Amino acid sequence: MKKVRSFIPVILSLLAIFSSCHKDQQIPLQPYPKNCQDNGFDTMPYSYGEPMIYADSLNIQFPYFNPNNPNEIIYYLGYRRELIKYNIANKTKQILYKGQLFNRAKWSRKGWMLIPADDGQIWKIKDDGTQLTQLTFGSMGHLYPEWNMEGTKFGCWAVTKGNSYTIIYDEFGAAIDSLKSPLTGCWQGRDTNILLGAGGSAIGYTDIRQDSFILLFRWPPSNQNEFHDSYWMQDGINAIVVANNGIYSFNTQTKKLTFLKQFCPHDYYYSLSISYQSNKILLQKSTWYFVGNNRVFIKTKLVLMNPDGSGETEIEI
Repeated sequence: MKKVRSFIPVILSLLAIFSSCHKDQQIPLQPYPKNCQDNGFDTMPYSYGEPMIYADSLNIQFPYFNPNNPNEIIYYLGYRRELIKYNIANKTKQILYKGQLFNRAKWSRKGWMLIPADDGQIWKIKDDGTQLTQLTFGSMGHLYPEWNMEGTKFGCWAVTKGNSYTIIYDEFGAAIDSLKSPLTGCWQGRDTNILLGAGGSAIGYTDIRQDSFILLFRWPPSNQNEFHDSYWMQDGINAIVVANNGIYSFNTQTKKLTFLKQFCPHDYYYSLSISYQSNKILLQKSTWYFVGNNRVFIKTKLVLMNPDGSGETEIEI
């Protein structure tokens, strides 16, 4: 396996600053689950200054389903800097790539993975760990890549001299379009020109044809919750959205946000992926424990659950 050269990644501020005249929706909150551990916490228990934070030795991040096999996933082992393919059924592992990732690798239906490497460029690699190929070049940073459903093109953020925009490439790395609108993530199955995303207080999508960002939903300023991730359901109309306080379903036509599951206040879920074959949700779960003396311990694991948030089970790694 070839390891790409490294550099200090460009530090970005978030692109999407949302504004709208849409009517803010109030979502009723549910009580916390009864099995929340007593040593968790809702707000950071500072005694003074910043707490000392310790992560577990695994530091498992960035899970993603194989779009062709619900028993296969990839994840990133942070402390070893390894991208690993894992079979949930037979518990076999294969290291596909060694090197620092800026963000999550994405798996296409054609069996290629997009690698957002720490050299600021996008690479691709076959899902058997072969044919590592550089796709983007130049002095600008290329970040947050996203395949379309067919695996025939991908989009990513391009960053240069403090400016950022979106570039669409074909699967071989030839630029075919550029957009001023942000790349919001998760390409829709029914329409290859729509990308859905959720972050901060808002849910919206980027329309590639019109080079426009369309705001669909925004929490009111009084609501302090934040969206972490979103993923289209197979119908191309509804989506699952993960926030710091729970899991929601969202109808992009009616713009209705429905609360499905309340999280414990010290559990945080990220990197949402959905298998359409098994109808399961895959997430990275980080649990924060206050261990005294201004110290916080973070344990990460990968979990599966149903789209309504029920049946959560830990994946044995």
